[in-house]
Amino acid sequence: MAAKRISWVVLVLSSVTFAACGGHGVAVSGRPSNSGSLPSVVAGPATASAPAVRDCSSWSVLPGNDVTSVLTEALRYASEHPARNLVGPSGVAQGRVYLGPGVYGIASVLMPSNVRLEIAPGATLHPTGGPNAASTRDWGLFTFGDAVAPTSNVSIVAGDGCGGAGLADASNKPTTTSFRGNATTGGMANMAVPLPGWDTPSMWVLDVDPGRWAVNVQVSGMLFHWAYDIEVRSVFSIQNPARSLSGVAPIAGRTSRTTVMMFDPLDGTPSQATREQARLPHRVSIADHYNILSPSGQGANQIRSCMDCRFTRIFSHGGVALRVETDGIRTLTGDCSATGPNGQGWDTYAIVDQLDASDIVGAFGNRTVQLTPHCLDNGVIRVDGVAGYSQGEVVVAVDREAGSVSGGFANGSYIRNVTGCGGQLAQEPHPDRDSYLLAPSRLVGLNSAPNVTFEGTWSWPTPPASGALAEGSLGSPAPSVLHPPSCSLPT
Repeated sequence: MAAKRISWVVLVLSSVTFAACGGHGVAVSGRPSNSGSLPSVVAGPATASAPAVRDCSSWSVLPGNDVTSVLTEALRYASEHPARNLVGPSGVAQGRVYLGPGVYGIASVLMPSNVRLEIAPGATLHPTGGPNAASTRDWGLFTFGDAVAPTSNVSIVAGDGCGGAGLADASNKPTTTSFRGNATTGGMANMAVPLPGWDTPSMWVLDVDPGRWAVNVQVSGMLFHWAYDIEVRSVFSIQNPARSLSGVAPIAGRTSRTTVMMFDPLDGTPSQATREQARLPHRVSIADHYNILSPSGQGANQIRSCMDCRFTRIFSHGGVALRVETDGIRTLTGDCSATGPNGQGWDTYAIVDQLDASDIVGAFGNRTVQLTPHCLDNGVIRVDGVAGYSQGEVVVAVDREAGSVSGGFANGSYIRNVTGCGGQLAQEPHPDRDSYLLAPSRLVGLNSAPNVTFEGTWSWPTPPASGALAEGSLGSPAPSVLHPPSCSLPT
């Protein structure tokens, strides 16, 4: 076989550095020119034998300790210059930006619309800078939408800069969750990485451990405020169970409230004439997400508001893999005692509706799936395929908060087909109120939500062995139940 021929060109545009593979660029005053005919800038590898339909029109950003301004400029330019034959989830053309193997520090980037960010599986993205240590506001490496305009038609996926999946790379992923000193006595059990059946070498890395990178502890990987048609795929994320700048060991009274994917409307978001106009996340899809070292408080996905969103193949070591909780949205009275429909009596409009999730797995954490609506009326939630290994509870679905006149989910909501395996190493649900010692598993399911049904087949070994799962309350009508003689926990 003939050797691949790769031609690299490096463009240094004052403070803006791009790499181009097999192409050229035009620079004026430190940025690509918007006038005249701009040739394609190719992000590699491009080969002499590549088929004509393979389109490598991309800006490629080089690794660095802080690439925030460079990446922002590249995304802006790509948004204005779509690549050939590249269509995003809205059905609208996208421009492409490529991050090759390496380490990228990012303070915070407001994502423009109509872009595709392809990230090599050998790339690691981490926070740098950001808010000062005293800030209690959530912030993200990537923010979608602001008070002025939404972000739409964006893809963030593993790739090679030319539309391919990218070369699998295990070198930037740990082989065990103890790689940063996490100890069972410090509040989390360890396990090998990955869990069998998960292709982590094909994922890019989102490392949002505030202790490792010395950043504000409220950091999230992605913060969805006001967005339409967003897809995120093939991401390996790393958190810190302590929410601590001094390491992984927990600190009393400081249980984490951070998450990797945060769905949260901006404070003061008003209600609109139609649901589609609502300034919320709409049609966001998260797929093939593997998360480790998650704190007990939140975890991989925290959904305070989302319309028509999809979560597929999610794993979380610790925390809660899928947490639908509108606790961030409170009434003007400060509790749940306000009256009126959603949007009246609240300073922020929010709703979760038409949420679909499948293949959601958790291990050594708090819960795998949690539905806790608190004060707000929500729509339909559908979850199919849940597994929990040494979790406190595998599934929890609760009704509105006590004393509330509203809150809950609509008829047609369900959690279907659940597998549980109890153990002694679940996270405490409220470590700031108790201790950071690990606890035995408690329940396979808890359902007090009148419009959420537990369906399909639920399977877990029968108690009373220590650390085994009790049935809890599965609601009525109850699902089919199987009790295998044993189960195996990850090691």
